[in-house]
Amino acid sequence: MMCISQTALSEGNAVSGWCDSLKPERKDVFDSLRLGRLGMARIGFDYAMLGYNKLRKEGLLTNDNIITIIDFSLTSDKKRMFIIDLKNYKLLFLTYVAHGKNSGQDFALYFSNQPESFKSSIGFYITKETYSGIHGYSLKLHGYEKDYNDNAEERAIVIHSADYVSELLIKQQGYIGRSLGCPALAPSIYKSIINRIKKYTPAGVRVGLTFRIKSAIYDPYAYNKDFLHRVSLKSR
Repeated sequence: MMCISQTALSEGNAVSGWCDSLKPERKDVFDSLRLGRLGMARIGFDYAMLGYNKLRKEGLLTNDNIITIIDFSLTSDKKRMFIIDLKNYKLLFLTYVAHGKNSGQDFALYFSNQPESFKSSIGFYITKETYSGIHGYSLKLHGYEKDYNDNAEERAIVIHSADYVSELLIKQQGYIGRSLGCPALAPSIYKSIINRIKKYTPAGVRVGLTFRIKSAIYDPYAYNKDFLHRVSLKSR
């Protein structure tokens, strides 16, 4: 899944050249679907497309019309999972999604690639096959990015249902419940989403508040280890 930060989103000049290189039809998806009105920043979408294009060029996607973006710059009482059909210009789903319990309460602030951290991981993922496990019908995720989410399978980071992803909880406490690191969904919608995005579609998580972009797929600074360490101390 894709991760960028509010800090990065405010630094549009750093990526204006990149974003200008996107195909016009891809850029038009953002405006056509009015994603900005739903809370997503334009530059966040552009970054998602850069990562998507890289995965596509590498031949890693078989269902390459669909992209999933989880926007962790939004609090968990907001619908922050966007599932977009890029070919047909459709927003297929916009729904609530949980973050890891050690990532924060209403905001996801802290991220980790480590087992037993109970934090969400950042970066691009590729959806894999479904299976039936402790949470019932679930979807495996392959973490594409070394040191940021490549332990996803070891950590059993999957998409599954959870009763704590609930509007009732939002009314009671102001935020949904939290997972052990998985992007958990409401029981009423999880099967429809899993069946739509399973098997080799790209998924991305954008992280919030004070962090710069951390994904090596689309961050030109990610190859500068000193810079990356300096600006992402909270990401581990």
